[in-house]
Amino acid sequence: MLLTYVDESYSKQSYYIAALLCPENEALSLTRALDEVVRKAAADFVGVSAEAELHGYDIVHGKGDWLPLALLLRARIELYGRAFDVIGEHDVRIIIRGVDTRKLCDRYQGIAADPHSVVLTHLLERVDEYAERSDQLALVISDEPGQHDHEGRYRAT
Repeated sequence: MLLTYVDESYSKQSYYIAALLCPENEALSLTRALDEVVRKAAADFVGVSAEAELHGYDIVHGKGDWLPLALLLRARIELYGRAFDVIGEHDVRIIIRGVDTRKLCDRYQGIAADPHSVVLTHLLERVDEYAERSDQLALVISDEPGQHDHEGRYRAT
């Protein structure tokens, strides 16, 4: 089984979704290693909690759990790099798909072009292809998208 963690990142110009595909036998080791990255940061910097979450946006911008590092750019870069090093030390795959939001809207003028739906569809197709090639099932785990999912359409995808 591939535990597939999905998250989105976007700006006015682009919309991306990344998937980290983690074989179930790697999940505990990866979780412990990422927890250790956070524990080390908490030990090294006053105000950082050992329970902090590794949200990329918050780390890059010194927000949320990482507010104590707001003025410490190098520390935030090192933290981000260490998290990626830990991920790279595990047998995982990363699939990223994205779209130029402006070009998408230009292409489908007059039609509601939802970048999340377009990118999620492409990403899930690649996840499915990889899972099939590796003869595994994939369980996709995602937070709710930026917009509310009143119709349950993403959970049904």
